[in-house]
Amino acid sequence: MARPHLAKTNPAAHLPFLAMSLSNLGILFLEAGRREEALAPTQEAADHFRELGKANPAAHLANLTMSLSNLSVCLAQVGRREEAHALAQESVATRRARAKAHYSADSLLASAQQAVQNSRTLAKADSSTSWKSRFWRRLTGPQR
Repeated sequence: MARPHLAKTNPAAHLPFLAMSLSNLGILFLEAGRREEALAPTQEAADHFRELGKANPAAHLANLTMSLSNLSVCLAQVGRREEAHALAQESVATRRARAKAHYSADSLLASAQQAVQNSRTLAKADSSTSWKSRFWRRLTGPQR
């Protein structure tokens, strides 16, 4: 476990790698059906990417949106759908802000594709048609 130690001694150089490793660990837990165990590393990864994104948005916002999306999926898988929905919205908002800053059609397309994937994943977690409808209304509602 050298990475946590390195991340403490030189965060700028090593924290992104720790965060990505934690994110990957969370994904592996999810794929193994160990949903509850996926939450802690996925949450920690999102927290690290938030910190990194504040310090250097250009370098870390893409990973922040990915980690928020992953955390949203984890929360949905354990039945915490309202929290999952809030994080999915935050992920989309972060992607929109990033896309707007870069004025890139590719970024906007990636944002839309990720939003669709998030909604599909969340919808699979809860087969209730009313829940799916509420999610889409919230996600595609008017921009403020």
